[in-house]
Amino acid sequence: MLLTTVVSTQAIYAADWDISRSHRAAIKELLKEMGTYEIISNSVEKGLIKVAKDDAKKAANMRKLVSTLNEEKLDENLIPLYAYYYTKKEAKGMTEFFRSEPGRIMMKSAREKAAGKEKVKLKLTAEQELEVRRFFNSEAGRSFSRNRKFIKQELKYRIGILTTRLMHEYIYPR
Repeated sequence: MLLTTVVSTQAIYAADWDISRSHRAAIKELLKEMGTYEIISNSVEKGLIKVAKDDAKKAANMRKLVSTLNEEKLDENLIPLYAYYYTKKEAKGMTEFFRSEPGRIMMKSAREKAAGKEKVKLKLTAEQELEVRRFFNSEAGRSFSRNRKFIKQELKYRIGILTTRLMHEYIYPR
């Protein structure tokens, strides 16, 4: 619990940073390549479907709500968070990897897991496995490994807040 508070507090301060345009662009490119927007939208939608499953009006409002989750709205939270944990150089290195065939395979399996598929198996050739190892031994790969759990934890926290706000706005309007 304390770790969540510390991570959240640190990431909140990240929103106040002066992030350069090039760093912001590198992070945005990484988010797109990783499919982060799609993963978050699916996650929010799954949570809201549970809330609205027995009520047609709530379900219609839920669909409206999910349609409001555009990149711009998500970027307000995501770019400062990722910029806090990853330098521009690391973001570019990760983007380069996730554009490669092994990187695309890894991200496809991550999206499948996020969508609720239970058994997801990576199918990599020996050469692709070597490329994955090289990535995780690089500066960008080590940074990705080191910070992934903190970002995941912070994303859960932020998605929870975002979902709650949107629910009150669209599903339970005053």
